[in-house]
Amino acid sequence: MPQTDGGNLMTDGRRKAILLAVPFVLGALLVRLFLIQVLWGGTLGAQALSYRTATEQVPAIRGIIYDRNHNPLVSNEPAGSLYADPKEIGTGLASREAAILAPYLGVKASSLENELSSDRYFVWLGHDLPLSRVDRLKNSLEEAKLPGIYFLPGERRLYLQQDLAAQVLGFTGQGETGLTGLEKSYDRRLAGQAGWLQVQVDREGNPILQTASQVVPPTQGDSLVLTIDENIQFFVEQALDQIVKKYHPASATIIVMDPQTGGILALGNRPTFDPANWQASPAAIWNQDPAVLSTVEPGSLFKIVTASAALEEGLAAPGTRMGFYPGYTIVQGIRLNDAYFLPDENHTLEWAFANSYNPVFARLGVDLGAARFYRYIHGFGFGQPTGIDLPGESDGIMRPEKDATPLRLATMAFGQGISVTPLQMLTAASAVANGGYLMRPRLVRAVVDGSGKTVENLKPVTVRQVISSATSAEVLAMMRRVVENGTGTPAAIPGYSVAGKTGTAQVPGPGGYLPGEYVSSFLGFAPAADPAIGVLIMVNEPRGGQYYGNAVAAPVFSDLGAKILHYLDVPYDLPLTTQPAPAPGGNPPPAAPGLPDLAGYPVSYARRILFQLGLNVNVSGQGQVVAGQHPAAGSPVAAGTAVTLDTRVQNPAAAVTVPNLTGLTIKLAGDVLSGLGLNLQAQGTGVASGQTPAAGARVGPGGTVQVRFIAPPGF
Repeated sequence: MPQTDGGNLMTDGRRKAILLAVPFVLGALLVRLFLIQVLWGGTLGAQALSYRTATEQVPAIRGIIYDRNHNPLVSNEPAGSLYADPKEIGTGLASREAAILAPYLGVKASSLENELSSDRYFVWLGHDLPLSRVDRLKNSLEEAKLPGIYFLPGERRLYLQQDLAAQVLGFTGQGETGLTGLEKSYDRRLAGQAGWLQVQVDREGNPILQTASQVVPPTQGDSLVLTIDENIQFFVEQALDQIVKKYHPASATIIVMDPQTGGILALGNRPTFDPANWQASPAAIWNQDPAVLSTVEPGSLFKIVTASAALEEGLAAPGTRMGFYPGYTIVQGIRLNDAYFLPDENHTLEWAFANSYNPVFARLGVDLGAARFYRYIHGFGFGQPTGIDLPGESDGIMRPEKDATPLRLATMAFGQGISVTPLQMLTAASAVANGGYLMRPRLVRAVVDGSGKTVENLKPVTVRQVISSATSAEVLAMMRRVVENGTGTPAAIPGYSVAGKTGTAQVPGPGGYLPGEYVSSFLGFAPAADPAIGVLIMVNEPRGGQYYGNAVAAPVFSDLGAKILHYLDVPYDLPLTTQPAPAPGGNPPPAAPGLPDLAGYPVSYARRILFQLGLNVNVSGQGQVVAGQHPAAGSPVAAGTAVTLDTRVQNPAAAVTVPNLTGLTIKLAGDVLSGLGLNLQAQGTGVASGQTPAAGARVGPGGTVQVRFIAPPGF
C-alpha cells in the first residue's frame, strides 16, 4: 500500500494549533497570576492567615474611681464568663447540667436545658460571674463529671461601698462598657485600649504551641480622682435614710458643694439602687440622676435670685421699706396671696426675705421687668445645663422671655412658673456665697494613668461673674438673718454662722397644682462669713403632715452640716451656747450625764466628739486609739474643760476590752480594732449593726471580732 503524508499533515495541524494556543494560555496564566499576586494578594493572604491563625482580644483593665482622698470607690475583681458546647453535651446530659447550672446563674432550668440541647457549637451562659461562684460551679460540674462547660477568666466591676453615690458613679454593662453616671461620661478614659494575641492553629483550630505568637498587650484604663469625699457622702446617705424613715417621700436629693470651686463633695438620692445588681431595680431609678435631670419648681429658694437682681439693679437695699402688703398683692387683676395673712405693715426687704413674704417679691419681679429679670435668670445659669460631667443633664423649664407677662414675672419672682434642677439651684446660690461668681460644678478633679501618674488636672472653671461682691455680701447677710430669726431657725448649727433659705413649693400637675403635694427644701452655707460648704436638701412630696421647708429640710441641714464641718475641721466662728450635734460616723455608748466613754476609739474620732461638746483635748502618748481618759466616762464637766486622752500602748500580752462598734463603717471599725491589736471579720457592707464578742468582752491579743454590717434602711 502506498505511503501517504496524512499523518504528518495531522501532526503539523496539531502543532500549529498548539503553537497558536500557547501564547493565549500563557497570557491567561499571567493575567491570573497578576490578579492573584497583585490585585487579590492582600485579601487572599489575609484569608489564608485566618485559616491558620486565631486572634483573641485581650481586654484592658478598667480604671479605678477614687474619692478626693484616693479612697477607691469603684475597682475590679476577678470574674469568669461561662459558655457551653451543646454538641459536646448532647441531649442526654442537657437536663442534668441545666439542673446544676440554673441555681448559680439565676435562671430557670427548663430554659437553660433548651440552650444546652440546641444544635449549636457555642452558647453564652453568663458573663462577669464572681470568681467564688465560678469556683463552686466548677466543683459541682467536676463532681458530676459533666462535659461541655467552659470558663473564660476576666474581671468585673466592684463597687466597694455598694450603693454609695450610685447615681453618680453609675455602672457598666456587658463588656464593661459604661452605661450610666461617671462610668458612662468617662467610659473611653476608664476603658483603656484592648490588646490582642495571635497564634497559629491546626486544622481543628487548636493552638500549635511550637509556633511563634504575636502579642499586643492591652493599655490599662485611666483612673478618676473625684471631688466626692467618701465620708461626707456617707453622712449624706445617712441623712437621706432618716428623711425616708420619717417622711416617706416620693424622692429626696441632697447635694453638698464647695461654693468656692464648684466641686461636689457629695450627691445622693432616694430611691437608689445597687450598681452591682442594677437589673433588680426599676429603670426609672438607675437610668437618671434626679439631681441633674429632674426639674422642680424651686419655690422660695428662687427669692435668692430675685433679691440679687433687685439689689444689683438698685431697685432696693436690704433696709428699704417695701410698701404695704396685707398678705397679698394684685397683679393684672389676679390676687397673689402669701401663706399667712400679715398685718398691713411697711416691712423692709430684709424682713421680707427672712420671712419669705411672697407679695414683696412678686412686686420686685414686676419692677425688674422681663429684660432685666431674664438677664439675671440666664446669668445665674437657669435654662441651660450647668456643664457637670454627668450624662443626661436637663436645661430646666422656663417660658420664653417674649411670653413673660407681668403676672408671670411676679410668680417667677417667688419660684412658681419656672422649673430648675436641684444642681442648677445650688450652683446659682453658690455664686451668691462666693462673691458673685458662677462656677461650673464638677465631679472629677484629676485623671491618673495606670502607673498612678497624673495625666490631667481638672481645675475649677469660672463661668462668669453674675453680681458684684457687694451685692453678694448683702444677699448672704440677708440669708444669715433667715437662720437667725426668720423661717430657717431650725437650720442653725451651734458654733457656726449659717446663711440659708427655706423653700416650700407646690407640685404642678395636669390642670394646675396637685392638692396637698409639696417640695420641701432648704439651701444653706456655713460658716456664713466664709462658706466652706453649700448644701441643698430637697424632699419631694413628704408624708406625715409636715411639708414646710423649715420643718422638713432645715433640721436635716443642722445635723448634716454639723457633721460635715466637724469632719472637715472647720473652726467655729461663733461661741458655743448650746449642745452641738452628734459626732459623725456613729456614737460611742453614752455615759450620762457626763463624758462619753471614748476608750477603743481612734484619737481623731474622739477629738471631734469632744470638740463638739465644747471641750478641749490633750493627747498623751503616740498611739492612734484611745486607751483611757481623764476625767473618766460619766464625769460631769463644764464647757472648756480639757480632757486628756491616753493613747499609751498597753501590754501586748494583756487581754483587750472589745469596744462598741455599732454605727461605724467598715474602715472605721477596722481602724479601731487594728489599734487595739484585734482583727476584723466583716460580714456585709454599710454600717455595723452587731458584733461577736459583744462590747465590753475581754479577748486575747490578736483575737478576731466578727462584725455584721448592713446597708442603712432606704438604700
